[in-house]
Amino acid sequence: MGLYVTTKCGHCNETWQLFEYGGNSACGSPNVKCIYCNGVNKTKRNLYRNFNLKDRLSFFISEILFGFILASIGFAIGFKFFNMFFLEQNFFDYGNSKDAWYWIVIGKLFVAWLSLAPLLFSFKLFYNKLTTFIQIKKMEKTYDKQGGFLWSNQQY
Repeated sequence: MGLYVTTKCGHCNETWQLFEYGGNSACGSPNVKCIYCNGVNKTKRNLYRNFNLKDRLSFFISEILFGFILASIGFAIGFKFFNMFFLEQNFFDYGNSKDAWYWIVIGKLFVAWLSLAPLLFSFKLFYNKLTTFIQIKKMEKTYDKQGGFLWSNQQY
């Protein structure tokens, strides 16, 4: 089941994030400054560099390993559709059908979407998980550069 997160400023009650799909990651900025009122809000998150071994292991398993497993499942489903509809069948044969050509094209585009959507999702998820630590380093660099906080539109 997905988790939809809505976050508000503790000072001015402005909404920073409205029903955006996200998760409960423990990695993030401990201090978030509101872009509306400049109030500094404490979060339950911590910088990755401050994690102990248990927290790093938990983060790796929940964020990275689970993402790779999910991407592998999507890749397998997409490859199965591609193999089943494009390689095993003569899917591009117009001569054997009595249907109008545009119905054949619409059907082929739909099946192509069915096979490519899980593949593209998997590649995007693999890329995001491979660059997670680069994204964390960027976030920590911005956090240090701004003097120990992230703006609310940077964190959320």
